[in-house]
Amino acid sequence: MQRQWSQAEAWAIKLAAQGLRDDATRERVAHYRAAEAADALKQRKLARAEQLANASLSLVPDQSRAQGLLLQVACLKHDQAQVRALLDRMLAGNARGLWLIWDAVRDCLTEMMPLAEWEKWLVEAYAHYPASELALERAFLLAQGAGGAQAGWDFMLEHARKQPGVHALVAMEAFVDRYPQPCAGEILAVVRAVHDDADMGRYVCRNCGLRTSKAHWQCPRCFQWGQIEIL
Repeated sequence: MQRQWSQAEAWAIKLAAQGLRDDATRERVAHYRAAEAADALKQRKLARAEQLANASLSLVPDQSRAQGLLLQVACLKHDQAQVRALLDRMLAGNARGLWLIWDAVRDCLTEMMPLAEWEKWLVEAYAHYPASELALERAFLLAQGAGGAQAGWDFMLEHARKQPGVHALVAMEAFVDRYPQPCAGEILAVVRAVHDDADMGRYVCRNCGLRTSKAHWQCPRCFQWGQIEIL
């Protein structure tokens, strides 16, 4: 029976024929390899997922999705040395890959790292890449410390001033859900109003009503896929 080539394999053949000269083709193949790695990971074929993710990175070293998938594989294998090496690599280069799969690896990371190491890593990571996901994790840790919930809330307010936008707003809402704060409702109402005015209400989530300036594939608030539509 004649073998059916996958789309990624077909592009890989084309890429080889071009002698790796075409950057656009290289990036496309890397994307397809990462997509196949994600499918393999869903089927718990860890070795295959790791192989395909590495194939993607061999073409585009900072392919963010492939980096994130390798981290997921390392977490599932409970390979602490590999997890640490991948985290250091991502922070030194393209950290975006980590935040793309943050929810999938967060619990594993907190289980594998002692609390002191986790807190130290969060500080380093936030300094390098001030993502709202990291801000929320730091705020939760601060709330558990001597400063209490107020220390965490103060940090979230400072983060929102430095990194305004929908992700900061969603992170603030998540913090208040766990640690209710006096006047938080009024503050969030102002933040939402400023956010909506800046975005001019161009996009809205059909599921939770969040307005945003970008047509996200996944809503940053309710995490539903394909619900963002233009007004």
